[in-house]
Amino acid sequence: MTHIDHSTTPAPAMPRRGRRLVALAAALVATGGLTVATAAPAAAAPARPAAPAKACTAGTYTVVRGDGWLAIAKKLGVTTTQLLTANGATARTIIHPGQTLCAPSGATGATTSTGSTASGSSGSSSSSSGSSCASSYTIAKGDSWSVIAKRNGVTMKALLAANRATSSTVIHPGRTLCLPAGATPSSTSSSSPSASTVKAYTAAENEATIRAIWPDDLEDEAVRIAKRESNLQNKAKNSCCYGLFQLNWNAHKSWLAGIGVTSATQLLDPTVNVTAAYALYQRSGSFRPWA
Repeated sequence: MTHIDHSTTPAPAMPRRGRRLVALAAALVATGGLTVATAAPAAAAPARPAAPAKACTAGTYTVVRGDGWLAIAKKLGVTTTQLLTANGATARTIIHPGQTLCAPSGATGATTSTGSTASGSSGSSSSSSGSSCASSYTIAKGDSWSVIAKRNGVTMKALLAANRATSSTVIHPGRTLCLPAGATPSSTSSSSPSASTVKAYTAAENEATIRAIWPDDLEDEAVRIAKRESNLQNKAKNSCCYGLFQLNWNAHKSWLAGIGVTSATQLLDPTVNVTAAYALYQRSGSFRPWA
């Protein structure tokens, strides 16, 4: 009789489905997805407290319907980059009406208050022009910093200092500015600035303005187009088109008035031109206007 050694006889093969179940169970145990022994549940971690509201040292701005980062930056007379940085945001950060934002240093249209915060708490508020204004001036159509300074008998440097602004800060008709001490307001009617009164900035300065206003993912193409259109010369103009992006005044003046651009020569200011160019990009949804 033949003796069979059962100790060396291989066990019957496990069905494929069984092997898969065993492998799955092993993987779950290894990754913590399956617990072999039952332990008492751990106590729930306490909720993490909300971060304290960010202090706004230069004032606040309350978002209204229709606002966007670019529109708010223009209202406050600052760059979009400065506004985003002051709020720890990006151009894609969503904002809502009623939300309170921090105004960056140098903003001219912010609400200042004691202990104001980005979450919206504030004490009694006052206009940024406040009691430090010797007198005030309401911007008229066609005004610029140099025109306003000349009209009121002060230097442009003193006017900018009184409003915590720079020569590239955009101003809009209807807005109120501070006049420095010694101003002698004139009743002379407003007139559009001439090309000769607009400062010529360097190509590097104009490129920096473009990069400050356009979003990061678009700025390289925007700079390329401005180089092609004007060689980054902000005072470039011809019979129809003006400034860095060679914007056609007659074609766009109907909607440009809505963002405070009321004369063609305003488009020679680099900040005005770059802001208008980005607004045109947003209206068309592409760089098609420069194709």
